[in-house]
Amino acid sequence: MNQWDQNQMEQNQMNHAGQQNGENAGWQASETQDGYHAQPQPYEDAGIQGWPQARTDSRVDLAVKDLVEAVWDSPEYRRYQNIRAKVHAQPELEARIHAFRKKNYQTQNFTDERSLFDQADELEREGEQFRKNPLVNEYLDAELAICRLFQKINWELVQNIDFDLGFDAGW
Repeated sequence: MNQWDQNQMEQNQMNHAGQQNGENAGWQASETQDGYHAQPQPYEDAGIQGWPQARTDSRVDLAVKDLVEAVWDSPEYRRYQNIRAKVHAQPELEARIHAFRKKNYQTQNFTDERSLFDQADELEREGEQFRKNPLVNEYLDAELAICRLFQKINWELVQNIDFDLGFDAGW
């Protein structure tokens, strides 16, 4: 049994146990050899409208499985999971990190142009202070590295697949 199939089998067992306990079955967190690890549940159990109800093991499905395994094996992901486990062991710090990340996300996505620069300056000052904590700095750096990996994967897909939006997206 390969790593993907083993993870999926363990995931199904955890998901079914979580459903019986009333937990959210959409994502499961588990301890692994490399630290804290969260995985989406398999398609057939997802219960999300529009998602395929069964795996077909098509060439694309197999390539996606390989891609997920490659991400799991990447230095970026391993580093992120290791530091994430350290942060997770400190719930108060973890909550502060998540609050900072949420504020950053909201500033980037929901701020009107007039106040954007003021909020960005405030966030930058707050971030400088916050990043003086080595664990916070390491976590945010590791998170950025994994996000850049995801961006690279997405960029390669978008640039190499001919898909006509029917309008200029401004990219």
